Amino acid sequence: MSAPAAVYRPRNPLSSDHYRCVEDYFETFVQIYDEHFLRQYGFWRHHVKQLLSRREYADITKILLT
Repeated sequence: MSAPAAVYRPRNPLSSDHYRCVEDYFETFVQIYDEHFLRQYGFWRHHVKQLLSRREYADITKILLT
């Protein structure tokens, strides 16, 4: 007899570790970027902050993780 099918549980991207990490540390990352990352990765691209605003990031995360 075959095993029963698994029950689908929709994901909640806002509770993912990745989302929480970005949510908790993004502002600090932006503040220290020039000191720690400028030489290796170049200047800070301001559009990144716009893309990762809470609303837009939540929408993107929902799309990527579902």
